[in-house]
This record gives sequence, structure tokens and C-alpha cells, in this order.
Amino acid sequence: MKTIFNILAICFLTITSLNAQEKVDLFGISFIHNPGVGLMDPANENLESIDLKVTELDAFIKYPIKLGNDKTVLVNALKWHFVKAPFDDLPNERSFEANLHSIQYDFMIMHRLSQKWQLLASLRPTLASNFKDGISSDDFFFQGMLGFKYIRNEYMNYGGGVSYTNGFGEPNLVPVLLFNYQTEKIKTEVKAPISLIFTYSANKAIYGFQAKLDGGQYHLASQEGDGTIIINNETVKFSRYNLGPTLGWKINDSSRFEVSAGISLKRTLKVIDIDGLESDYDLKNGLFFKTSFIFGK
Repeated sequence: MKTIFNILAICFLTITSLNAQEKVDLFGISFIHNPGVGLMDPANENLESIDLKVTELDAFIKYPIKLGNDKTVLVNALKWHFVKAPFDDLPNERSFEANLHSIQYDFMIMHRLSQKWQLLASLRPTLASNFKDGISSDDFFFQGMLGFKYIRNEYMNYGGGVSYTNGFGEPNLVPVLLFNYQTEKIKTEVKAPISLIFTYSANKAIYGFQAKLDGGQYHLASQEGDGTIIINNETVKFSRYNLGPTLGWKINDSSRFEVSAGISLKRTLKVIDIDGLESDYDLKNGLFFKTSFIFGK
């Protein structure tokens, strides 16, 4: 764990040494609770009566830099996602602990190619593991995106591209459609099929709706001090779509508090052992509850 904290410290110092040129969300932290539900397709009768709950934490810190030519913006972000997976609630012969962490550094370039066209490119090196025994090359995953936007006017732009993402629980190359519309009170951001965010601001209140894909592929390492493997699992794949309304409150011009709830769909949860054998723990659709604090906008 000491290595993880060193990496976080270096990235934090790098990012906070930058000066933000525009108002954006600079910091945020969220807590997500998924109440217990049963398995979608239990492998045997011992698994039919169990309910599994998932708890998650999200945090990010982000700073943009606008270059001197006013055509290019660099965005640096550090993101951490924690999943308290429910495997310790399984029957004894299947039970094991899996506290899953994802640490992602996101470097994005937004470059104005002309008056109407903008290039988007991002690189997202990611460490995803339970980090039981430090960091290894198996914990590393590379993600990224390349796209173009057409700037229709000061309120609207749209475009498309491709994203290489772990969001579906394993690396996938996914075509994406981009759409943004923003006025003083209305904000719409679409990155289909990954996310859709709509908000309406009325004084201090914020009303909205979100649909978002989240997930990842995590390497598992669990060893005793002498190096003996004590669990026979190598990878966990987790993903789901969360859909529901959002209610926010502006604390001041720089910060806000948000709560949301809704339904969590297509909950994929799989374990792959060191021999490549897959165990399916996909969860039934169920509720989710999320609280967030966001600073910077």
C-alpha cells in the first residue's frame, strides 16, 4: 500500500501545480450503495437464497491548462474508484475478500482545428487490483479515446469517436457519439453508449437525470508472506448501468451537494481463476443510492 500512496502523492503534486484557466469541476467525492439482490443465474441451490450488496467510493481531482495559443486545452485528472465486492457473503467454499481499487490518470487534449472543428484525445493509464501484495504489471490497464466535435454555435456541439475502455468489465473498443448543449440553466452531455447527463439549474437547486456505465477489470493478488497463493482467482470483472434522477444544491458558487437514486441494470460480476475458468455472479437489477460533494463549479 505504501507504493500506492507514493503514486497518489506524485500525481497529486503534479496536478495541483497547474493553474486552472476555466471554471470546471476540480474535485469530487461520491458514495454509492447498492442494496442486496440475488444472483441472476445461480450456479447451484446454495446460491439461490443469498443477497449480495455492493458498496462503492469515487473520488477525482482535475485541473485544465489553456495553452498560450488559446486553441489547446490540456486536462489532467486523477481518479480513484473503490468497490467493496460481495464475495465474502458467498458460501464458505466460495467466499473470499476482494476490496477492489482502480487508480486512473487521465490526460486529455482538446485542440481547436478550425473555427468549427475540435479534436479530442485522451490517454488513461490505469492500475486496477486489490493491491494485496503491492503493484505488478498485471495490475496495469491502458484506456483512451479519440474523437472530433463539430461546433454548431456557442451553445451546441456534437461529434463522434472511439473509446478503448474497461467500463464494460473488460477492455473493449467502443464507438461513441458525442453531444453537448449548454445554456445558463440547462446542461446536456451525451457520450453514448457510456453516459448521458442532463441538469436544470433554478437558483440554488439543480434538477437532473443521469444514465452512466461504470465498471472495470481488476487483477487479484492474494499471497501469504512466503508467496503461497491462498486463493485461486486472478481477475474480477464488474460493470453496470445506473439510471435515475439527480437532485443537487449549490452550497456556494464553487461547491454543490448532489443526491441521486434509481435502478442499476446489467450488473455483470464475474471471477476468472488462474486457469481461465469463469464463475458467473451476475446480479439482478436493483436500486442504487448515491451522494456526492463536488467543488469547483
